[in-house]
Amino acid sequence: EEEEEEEALAAEQENSVAGREAFIAQCNLNPQTLPPQVLGRLREVMQDRGRQFVKANASYVLDGLRLRNSNEKPRALPTSLPTVEGPLPADSTAPTTTKTRTQKEEVAPPMNYDIPQALAYTVLKAPQSFAVTSRVLKELKYRLPEFKPKSALDFGAGPGLGAWAIHNVWPEHSADILAVEANEAMTSIGKKLTEDLSSVRWQYGLHASTKKFDLIVAAYVFDELKDKTARNFIAETLWRTLSDNGLLVLIEPGTPKGFRYVHEFREFMLSSFDIASLVAPCPHSFACPVAVKGKGWCNFAQGSTVLPPDVYEVKTHRHVVEERFSYMVFKKGSTPRTEGKTIEQVDTPDQKSFFWDRIVRPTKTRVKHVLFNLCTTEGKEEQRVVSKSHGASGGYKYAKEAEWGDLWNYPLWRANDKNPKTQRRRDHEERVRRKQERKEMEKEHIKSQKTIVQNLRAKQISRFEQERKRQMSQQPAEPADPVTGRPLEEFNDDSEDDENRHF
Repeated sequence: EEEEEEEALAAEQENSVAGREAFIAQCNLNPQTLPPQVLGRLREVMQDRGRQFVKANASYVLDGLRLRNSNEKPRALPTSLPTVEGPLPADSTAPTTTKTRTQKEEVAPPMNYDIPQALAYTVLKAPQSFAVTSRVLKELKYRLPEFKPKSALDFGAGPGLGAWAIHNVWPEHSADILAVEANEAMTSIGKKLTEDLSSVRWQYGLHASTKKFDLIVAAYVFDELKDKTARNFIAETLWRTLSDNGLLVLIEPGTPKGFRYVHEFREFMLSSFDIASLVAPCPHSFACPVAVKGKGWCNFAQGSTVLPPDVYEVKTHRHVVEERFSYMVFKKGSTPRTEGKTIEQVDTPDQKSFFWDRIVRPTKTRVKHVLFNLCTTEGKEEQRVVSKSHGASGGYKYAKEAEWGDLWNYPLWRANDKNPKTQRRRDHEERVRRKQERKEMEKEHIKSQKTIVQNLRAKQISRFEQERKRQMSQQPAEPADPVTGRPLEEFNDDSEDDENRHF
C-alpha cells in the first residue's frame, strides 16, 4: 500500500515541475516492511526449532555486531582530494591534503555463522537490511529514471534480502540476479527466502568470468574483511565486473567504523578510476568536510517495522526500528555534474538533482524557522537557517517537511540580494497586485458583457421601430377636414356627446 501511495503521489506531482523537484528531493521512505513472501517463508522456518535457535543465539549475534561496529571513535581521516572548488590559486598556500595521525586498525574477531546463528541474524537484522537497501535503490530509481538494470549482483547477499529489494524497486527489469555468499548456513537460509524469485541464482564466490552486471550491491561486506588492502581489492574487482553506465552501491553500518570504510572506498574510487562518477550521497567530488574535521561521521537513518508476533515476538514497545547506515554510489560513466554542465543547462528535475545540496544532520524545527546542516556542492559543510520570513521562494514550506538525508534544492538566501525582513511585505504586495489585476479583469469582463447586451437591445428596438413604420406606411390615408386637419369621422359621428361637443 505504501508503494502504491508513493506511485500515486509521483503521478500527481508529475505535472508540476516544482512538485516533481520536491518529490525527488525527498529521499527518505516511510518505515519499510518485509515482503509477504519473505514473511511466509520465515514462518515456515520458525515453526520447528527456529524460535529456540533465535532466543539462544540472539545475544551472541547482537553483541558480536555491536563489538565489531562500536569499537572506534570518530577521528579526522586522511584525504588526497582538494578541499576547495576547482584548482587552487597560484599564490595560495592552503593545503590540498589533510595530515592526520595514523592509528592502528583494530580487527574484530570473525563471527562464525552456523544455522542457529544465521537464523538469529536473519530474524534480528533482515528487516533493517531490507529497509536500508530499498531506501538507497529508490533514490537511484527516481534520480536516474533512464537506469533500468537487466542484470544485478548482490555481493555478500547473506539471507538474500538485497535481491528482494532489487526486485521490488525494478520488478520488471531485474531479470537476472546473482547472489554471492560464502557462508553455507546463510546461503541455505537465503535460498529458502528467495524461493519465490525464480530469477535469483546463488553461488559461493565471484569467480573470474567475462559476465558484467548493470547493478552491483555490496551491503555490510567490508566489515568482514581484515584490512584496507582486501577492501580495495574487492572494490576494484566489483568495479571491473560492472558494465558501462552501471551503478556500484556500497552500504555499511552508520558508525564511525562504517563511515571510515565508506570514506576509504570513496577516496580509492575517485583517485583510481577516471570514469567513476559520484551519484550519492555526496553532491561534490572534493574532500569530505565531515572526514576532514574529525568531529563526527556521515550517516543517515531509515525506519523499518518489527516482525509480526507470529513470526518472532521482539521484546520492544516500538513498532518501528531506526537503522543508521552510511552508503556510497558510483556510476561507471558520466553524470550531468561530471560533464561540466551547470544547473541552468539541464532541464529535467532528475538532472538538476546532481546540483543540489544534501542534509547531513537531523533537522531541528523551531518557532518560525528550521535549522539543518548541509553538505554543499562546493565541498563544505555549513549550517542553514530557513526562516518563515524567507517565504516560499526561500524554501520555508519544504524545510518544515525535510528530513535527514534529503536533498535541498533551494539556493542560499543572501541578505544583500533579498532582505528577509522585507520579503513578507513583498509577498503581500505581490498578492495584492495580483488580486487587483483579477478585479480589473472581472470589471472589464462585466463591462464588455453590458455593452453586448445594450447593443443587442438597441438592435431589437431599431428593428421594432422599422417594422412599425413599415406597417404605418402600408395603411391607407384617412380623409381630413381642410380647415382643422382632423379626420372627417369625428364630424360624421351621430352620437349626442359629439354633437354637443362640436356645437
